[in-house]
Amino acid sequence: MNKTVVVVVSASLLLGACLANAQSLEERVQSYGKSYGTGYLQPFTDAFGASLNSGWYSTADVSNGISIYIGVKAMAMPIPDGSKSFSYANPFGATDVVPTVFGDKTSKPVTNLPASLAGTPYSTYAPGFGVSFAPMFVPQISAGNIFGTRLILRYLPKVSLGGGYGEINLFGVGAQHSISQYIPLVPLKIAAHVGYQNLSLGDFLTTSAFSIGAEASKSFAMFTVYGGVAYEKSTMSFSYTAKYVPQGQTAAIAEQFNFDIDGTNSVRATLGFALSLGLIKINADYSLASQPVACLGFGFGI
Repeated sequence: MNKTVVVVVSASLLLGACLANAQSLEERVQSYGKSYGTGYLQPFTDAFGASLNSGWYSTADVSNGISIYIGVKAMAMPIPDGSKSFSYANPFGATDVVPTVFGDKTSKPVTNLPASLAGTPYSTYAPGFGVSFAPMFVPQISAGNIFGTRLILRYLPKVSLGGGYGEINLFGVGAQHSISQYIPLVPLKIAAHVGYQNLSLGDFLTTSAFSIGAEASKSFAMFTVYGGVAYEKSTMSFSYTAKYVPQGQTAAIAEQFNFDIDGTNSVRATLGFALSLGLIKINADYSLASQPVACLGFGFGI
């Protein structure tokens, strides 16, 4: 994979529909306090975490033998209307309903703003990126199967995205183990998986995601139907310096913020299908959870 391809994949991985805007995500929260940043970024954390925990498997068949896959998993998260705005108690005694990162692209004025702050960065709220679906792409490699175990790797080297977005780096590792090998004459393939990932974007954010679950599949010639359940957890850590107006004051101060936001998903149920056309492998699935995710996989394998 040459550097151009890596940059394209990396930019897409970081929900490129949002970050393609000239004003970076970090810049949008630098004029506000922690409570605002948490509300503004929560849906971003939910979508990001749900995406990273998707696409770990497309079959529960982990039979002993050679199995190699190289491909890309593409995720799309539908953003519900409830994730496009939040209530914020501003420093001047009013509560405003304002856009989240995925909300309306129009800047909203701050209620009860003192005249001394008119025309300053504190007079309006940050706009959202105005998206209904958040996309993400993750390169994935798997190899096996030794003693009914398949190893899975997700990796992007540290690459500068340019435009002030910093460097992005992704590392993920997982494994899938056959359960059906211990159950004679079972009509389905049954397996369990576990996966962990860490992603960083410069000094602004790091994300960790963990998934563990069980899945089953049934194959019919070139066609496989699969489904599973999983427990998952994701956390996004933010670090940035903000110059903002504290509650009850009219003068701005500078403060370094370091805080974590947990993704809302904890349990998901997944249903999908896979198609094997010789070396070409295609799969698609949909996961039901607090933040649902659609996943499409394309790659080559044996």
